[in-house]
Amino acid sequence: MPKVNLLKEGKKIKVPFKPLPVCKVGSSNILVGIIKGEYKKHKHPYDEFFYILDGKIVLELEKEKVSLSKGEGILVKKGEEHRTSSRHKSLVMLFERCGMESQFTE
Repeated sequence: MPKVNLLKEGKKIKVPFKPLPVCKVGSSNILVGIIKGEYKKHKHPYDEFFYILDGKIVLELEKEKVSLSKGEGILVKKGEEHRTSSRHKSLVMLFERCGMESQFTE
C-alpha cells in the first residue's frame, strides 16, 4: 500500500460527520472526518479512538466534557454515550471497528 497523507485525504471531505475510510488495520478502519457544529449523542458496541489532526473539538462524555486540540487523542470505551462538537472546521482521525454503527440516544 502506498503512503497516506491524512491531511490531504481530509481535503477530499466536503460534509461534516461523514468520515472517509483511509485503510483497514485488521478488523478496524482508520478514517478521517470533519467535525463542525454539533453531532447527536450516541454510543457504539465497540471502542472508538479520536485523534485531532487539525483544529479543536469538544467531546461530551457521560460524566465530563473534554477539549482536544491538534496532536491530542482520546479513547471512548464501548457503550459510553458521547457527542462531538467544534465551532470551526476540525479534522480528526478515527480508529474504529469495521462496520461499526452508531446507536443514537436522542
